[in-house]
Amino acid sequence: MTAKMWIKTKADTDGVEYWYIDYEKGTVSRSNQKPKYVNVKKWNGSIEDFLKNKQVKILEINENEIKFETD
Repeated sequence: MTAKMWIKTKADTDGVEYWYIDYEKGTVSRSNQKPKYVNVKKWNGSIEDFLKNKQVKILEINENEIKFETD
């Protein structure tokens, strides 16, 4: 799994959102703008569903940031 990546989520209730995942720091941050000049992975669901699918243990959820357990 890549240490850092961009995810474009599309959940039924939230619409399209862009998230930056840093596996080294154990954080996911929401971005207000679409990232330019980088590869963005698409996920049809919420960011929480994406993390659960990757078997990541979520520690804390705030409005624009999620903290999770790192190895």
